[in-house]
Amino acid sequence: MALRLRGRLSLGFMAACLIAVSGCGGLGAPSVVKVSGVAKYDDPAGTPLAVGQGIEFIPVNPTSDQKITIAGTVMDEGKYSLTTSYKDGSVEGAPVGRYKVVVSLPPSVGGEESGPKPKAEVTDANTTKYEVEVTGATTSLDLKVPRE
Repeated sequence: MALRLRGRLSLGFMAACLIAVSGCGGLGAPSVVKVSGVAKYDDPAGTPLAVGQGIEFIPVNPTSDQKITIAGTVMDEGKYSLTTSYKDGSVEGAPVGRYKVVVSLPPSVGGEESGPKPKAEVTDANTTKYEVEVTGATTSLDLKVPRE
């Protein structure tokens, strides 16, 4: 009887530990949903952003004291995916919420700017008015970035 009770307590303790760790997205990791898509300019041709351009999502209404950075880099054909970095590491995806979008200038080639540029307001967190929503069901989020 004592052995059976000890086994139940051990299983209960292990289950509680698993719930505590997985319920919070891991050891201090924010809970996220995977976010990827295609980033294009809002021009008639739908020109993809340049390879190497950065995309950052900044929470409109931060809900946590935890300092996080949500960012990605544009790859071929404008494809991107987001990673959330926090104090102890990073996870693929972004927490659910509304975000301001900030886009970096295209990388220079041979010291000269290459390709189209985003509107200046979109390159600064204080001036961007471009916002998107990450929902619990978000997996694909295509971006239409205002262009100069």
